[in-house]
Amino acid sequence: QMVSLRLRPSLCPRIARDILRFICNMSKPRVLILGGVGFIGRHLTCYLVENDLTSKVRVVDKVPPATGWLNDRHKAAFNKVEYKQANLANTASAEKAFIDPEGTYDVVVNLAAETKYGQSDEVYKERVLTVTLNCAHLAAKMSVKKFIEVSTAQVYDSGKVASNENSKLSPWTQIAKYKLHGELELAKIPGYVCCHDNTDHVQLLKVMLCNNSTCNSVWDRRSFRLDTSTNCGSCLCTFERENEVVMD
Repeated sequence: QMVSLRLRPSLCPRIARDILRFICNMSKPRVLILGGVGFIGRHLTCYLVENDLTSKVRVVDKVPPATGWLNDRHKAAFNKVEYKQANLANTASAEKAFIDPEGTYDVVVNLAAETKYGQSDEVYKERVLTVTLNCAHLAAKMSVKKFIEVSTAQVYDSGKVASNENSKLSPWTQIAKYKLHGELELAKIPGYVCCHDNTDHVQLLKVMLCNNSTCNSVWDRRSFRLDTSTNCGSCLCTFERENEVVMD
């Protein structure tokens, strides 16, 4: 299953908890956090470690923890996880980040992306779009159970009213431009579903697609419905949308 979360930067302190909703329904999963030394990644890593929620955590980032300005609490958490340095825009380097002799990771969370403003178009294309696609295709290739791509709510038109899931898509930053491009490419990978967090609510969408290669059930990202009108006739394609949860 592949999931994309569109998040507002102002909600960063609470994002880690919402990502956990997609992780913690599994018993002690093996988790790979890409871009894990960053602001969101270090909070997610810390929470997973302190609450003993995983059997293993590997953090991948181009920035070593020693130079990442971690506080004492985060340093303690990182002492209990495995760190691997990698350039995820490079296919070979990204593949090494995924390979683990102990086995495949159950969950991969992609937080890796260029977040600085004022960079060139080429920089965003490589460090946002290429990174997303490299990691998503590797997750699919290695049969990762859950791949979580963290996007941005900046993909919506910058209007005077709050955006929602049906708002016009009109990226207003270069980061958002390539995040949206990445979402559209991810949507072509079987098992992908897009989730949004545009207000102070988080909406969780789960989909289970048929394992039958001849089944044509598809996810309609515009109507948020699973179209099973052309399925194989014997599959159990299902769709579940959980109630909105107000974040405190």
